[in-house]
Amino acid sequence: MRKFVLPILAICFVGFLIVLFVKGRREQAQESERERPVKAPSRVSVEHNETILSVDPATQQKSGIGVVALESTM
Repeated sequence: MRKFVLPILAICFVGFLIVLFVKGRREQAQESERERPVKAPSRVSVEHNETILSVDPATQQKSGIGVVALESTM
């Protein structure tokens, strides 16, 4: 009976190490997927030698960008 205890413990230990290795690889793959760069759409364009920045209405409101009529100073 005593002859089987050490090999069984060794097998359990090796199995535990394999499980940890597989779990670590899975976490590493998930982390690399989360760190993948996000491709943002370009909002800058050039038309008739003028640079144009296009921003959606939600971003305009969040940034406090508004359009008002010019007032005459004279």
